[in-house]
Amino acid sequence: MDLQQRKEYYSGAVFWSLRKIREARARDAVKQDEAEQQQLQKTYDREIKAAAAIYRKQQAEAVKVARQHAAEERRKAEKERADKLAAAQALKKQQNDTATAQKSHDTPTGRKRKASHKAVKIPAKRRRTVGSRTSIAPAPATPPAPPKATRTRSVKPPQRYSK
Repeated sequence: MDLQQRKEYYSGAVFWSLRKIREARARDAVKQDEAEQQQLQKTYDREIKAAAAIYRKQQAEAVKVARQHAAEERRKAEKERADKLAAAQALKKQQNDTATAQKSHDTPTGRKRKASHKAVKIPAKRRRTVGSRTSIAPAPATPPAPPKATRTRSVKPPQRYSK
């Protein structure tokens, strides 16, 4: 019990009045109530935190499931689109093959146009054949030098260019 002692008492023996004892008991009760309130508040806070954590986990799980469903839907849509594209390509190929087969059936085996005359065959150029050089032949004689001209005309440029 918290019995507050005044500063002026210095003796070893102290007598407490009933009023002081009641005040001390009231203070003890208030302290005990405050401790209980604090304990209750701590418990409440722990429960709130645990509930928030559970809620966050549930939200994360819901987001994960939604993401998985969306991915599955995208995969299904992609597969469906690929199947449609493959079917369209197969149909186009079949139509193309049918048209090609019809064309080859309809076309005559002969030519479409006949030439009015035979094309002139251009004879191939004949090239000279060079004999084999197995034997060394003497070099041909060089032709004589051309005669020198004795008369030449000398050109004299005008004065204005001689500067």
